[in-house]
Amino acid sequence: MNTGSIRILASFALGMTLIGGAPTAATAQHMNQPDTPCFEARSGAELTACFAKAAQTADARLNDTYAAIVKALAPEDRDRLQAAERAWLAYRDRFCDGEYGLYGGGSGGPSAQQACLEALTRHHEAELKAGYGWRVEKATGAAFSDRYDVDQIVHRLDLTSFANSVAPRREPDKHSFADYGFTRVEAQAHGAVLTEDDDEWQMAFDIVAITPDTIDICFHDQALRRPGQDAGSSYNTTSALRITRSEHGRWTAQDLKAGLPGCVVHEG
Repeated sequence: MNTGSIRILASFALGMTLIGGAPTAATAQHMNQPDTPCFEARSGAELTACFAKAAQTADARLNDTYAAIVKALAPEDRDRLQAAERAWLAYRDRFCDGEYGLYGGGSGGPSAQQACLEALTRHHEAELKAGYGWRVEKATGAAFSDRYDVDQIVHRLDLTSFANSVAPRREPDKHSFADYGFTRVEAQAHGAVLTEDDDEWQMAFDIVAITPDTIDICFHDQALRRPGQDAGSSYNTTSALRITRSEHGRWTAQDLKAGLPGCVVHEG
């Protein structure tokens, strides 16, 4: 975040006994909230590892959301938001330090503090979207709720995981749009258009549906021209894809042969 990097740790919260016992329904806090990311963890070590990863994701999403908002604001509005964020960071850290202190140096303290930081950061990102999202949509013409996922697809989708026009020139160490020369990115309402530097090929996608684990997109792949051609090539395909999210590394996609609502599959 521009106001200073957010220090995020993660784990489960309040309710772990001082001797490391399991949290109870009466005392557990962040770990047992309906939106907790780590219900399936079974041990203290698993909870700590799970919340650590979830906190990194929350931190990244908050930073992306904040950056998008700042770009859309007038200077005076930006200054007010930056001041508010500095105050929020101080509040969050002190609040979670308080949860740590409840354990008097016991083994449950770091876990409670980490879960607190993860939850407050995740919830604050939602607050920023609720308060400032409309300004981003007005400035960019794009649905703010989709912007994070659009940016992640642009940077993390593995083009070698599904059929498309880069197949004849695949290389072991190349995977992303940028790796294959699609570096000109134009944001759309629910997706993006990516064009090669030489204007020969263009790919585009629109988000159709989003779940916590997958993103369905309508993917367009078109040759704009070839050397010696004045008119565009006849190559023009549309695919329905289901992308599987990954917290780390590349996102892969599989073809949905039946298509998606509003996305008719065709090969050209």
